[in-house]
Amino acid sequence: MPALHTLSIGDTSNTLSDSISDIPYPPCQLRSFAVSDARSVEFQSYDWILHNSKNSLQILYMYSILRASQASLLRAIPHLGAALREFRCLGCWGSEIVLSVLQHCHKLEALACCDGPDILHELANAACAKTLRRFTATKVRRTVTIRPSGYVLDEYNGVVIRFWCSDELAAMRQMVQRHALPQLEEWNLQTWAKGRLVNVPMDELTALKDECDRQGVVFGFARYDEVRWIDPARVR
Repeated sequence: MPALHTLSIGDTSNTLSDSISDIPYPPCQLRSFAVSDARSVEFQSYDWILHNSKNSLQILYMYSILRASQASLLRAIPHLGAALREFRCLGCWGSEIVLSVLQHCHKLEALACCDGPDILHELANAACAKTLRRFTATKVRRTVTIRPSGYVLDEYNGVVIRFWCSDELAAMRQMVQRHALPQLEEWNLQTWAKGRLVNVPMDELTALKDECDRQGVVFGFARYDEVRWIDPARVR
């Protein structure tokens, strides 16, 4: 299918790399590629799929990819930097893939990744710092048996995720304030929880929103108005 431009794949758990060792590289020049499969431990052929998309791939989405299956993506990313404009990496183990994208993709305009504050320093010095327009920091679920302070309870699934602490939100605010990303248009926060948010550091969250407003940057957090009116007496 040489005219194929968009490809999304899911379960690759039973696809070993040696099963395609005698197949030529796919002729397609993809513009968008998405992969979502937490079981894809033995699949190491993403660079094979993307071999002919080095100058065409603009969108790359990764969801729930285990560390053991990331080697072929790490081989592919340095060759994708010329065209890649949007990268989303959520629910993946480790930060190697994100750091590789920041190092090699000079024209990236949109980035979404887990625990964004952990890569803020690298982001400020990244190859794409001068082109990035939209940044989304995401918190994903962490299964635990208790609800520690500063965590988010998911009432449907009985799991919690930690909200950003004051220092993390302050680091985000300073990024916006210092114009570390001179083309920045949107700064977004996202959580994967449906339950009630507790112990949110509202002073720093509000300060981040206010700084975005001052700099003309759109601040996106879908649950901001909800947490803004939480009654402290009801938070336990």
